[in-house]
Amino acid sequence: MFLDRPESGSRSLLIHIHQPASELATPEELAELVRSAGLVPVGCLSSKRRVPHPRTFVGGGKIDEIAAWVVDNECELIVFGDDLSPTQERNLEQAMNRRVIGRTGLILEIFARRARTHEGKLQVELAQL
Repeated sequence: MFLDRPESGSRSLLIHIHQPASELATPEELAELVRSAGLVPVGCLSSKRRVPHPRTFVGGGKIDEIAAWVVDNECELIVFGDDLSPTQERNLEQAMNRRVIGRTGLILEIFARRARTHEGKLQVELAQL
């Protein structure tokens, strides 16, 4: 749905989900990654979830909370500290009408912004597919 690269300085909401089996990033590390991508973190919502929801990673109540938060705080981008499947990204984007990326997408965004050579840019583009 949202295929364009987020603009530098985009206001971003960070979503940190505590899971017993996996702890990919702390909220502080996620904020630093967002800044490295040239984005502006304006808030972080945290939640505990034993198992990710297969369709949306988070439950319906959390989606409503996130959607209200991004409208109230004029955020253009929602960044999850965990990896999201393409289906989860799409479902979240449709539910919140905002661009959504996971941890891997954020890291690829950092590489894309820093790629200088034509070959480097092509490699990042291929990885994003």
